[in-house]
Amino acid sequence: MSSSKKRHDVNLKRHKAHRKRLKKCLKDGMSSEKKFMFQEYLVNCEDVISEMIPAEGRLFRLAHNPNVEIDIYPRSLWNYESLTPKIIELPNTIPTDSTIEDQQSQVKDYLPSFNISEEGVVAPFLGRWNKMKATKLMQFKSKKGSHVFAYDVRPEDGRMWVESDGHVLFQPYEGFSLADHMASDFIPVPIENYIQDETE
Repeated sequence: MSSSKKRHDVNLKRHKAHRKRLKKCLKDGMSSEKKFMFQEYLVNCEDVISEMIPAEGRLFRLAHNPNVEIDIYPRSLWNYESLTPKIIELPNTIPTDSTIEDQQSQVKDYLPSFNISEEGVVAPFLGRWNKMKATKLMQFKSKKGSHVFAYDVRPEDGRMWVESDGHVLFQPYEGFSLADHMASDFIPVPIENYIQDETE
């Protein structure tokens, strides 16, 4: 066996060992004092999680005014009737060695969505809002949120996945509170303001 082949094999073994240690660390929920929220749903999503970066900057999200507990939860875990988190006895997870696509889908389902701009938050809703009658709009606001908020986050708050369109998946540490991270220089914007702007 040539020396270059030996070096390649050694490097490959080291890389595999490193990935194995990383996956174990992630699977254990980074078993330090700090635990991530929603990590029980992200079992076997290590390939995607390993690409996440420390949270940093300003994030925008549609939320209730004032913020309620479920505003930091992904919509898949909302009880819309009581506006409380769903009680899940057995978290839905994906199998070992799932594809990157399946891992990404799972992460999107079980992490709360934010955006790097307020425009990015409202864009998916504008068409629907403009068609809603007053009663329907009131129901929407009651269930899904009435204002766009800005939140400032730092690495000690959690980690995030930022997509090219500005969509952000944020995984906070346990104990994270949206109310404690509201941007002091941003006044929450009621969704009616965007509807008016769109129809002018």
